Amino acid sequence: MKNNTALNIRTSEEKKKLIRKAANMVGSNLSNFLIQSATEKAYRILNEQNNITLNDKQWETFCNQLDKKPKFISALHNLLTKPSAFND
Repeated sequence: MKNNTALNIRTSEEKKKLIRKAANMVGSNLSNFLIQSATEKAYRILNEQNNITLNDKQWETFCNQLDKKPKFISALHNLLTKPSAFND
């Protein structure tokens, strides 16, 4: 069984009428329409924040940087090769 919770929002009467009209046009009730719309927007925003979009030039620059031979940094090398306190 699903656990439902209330979500309270306030808006103007004009916006409520507009949203209800759109919901009716797609055969939905106000609550389902609002939840569906908000959920779709939330996924879109999260997706935009978690994905990087590059044009062709940016992608080429990115790939070129990945293909470059790594720069040797002695301090980093020492840090990664030095035995740690957790080694047996």
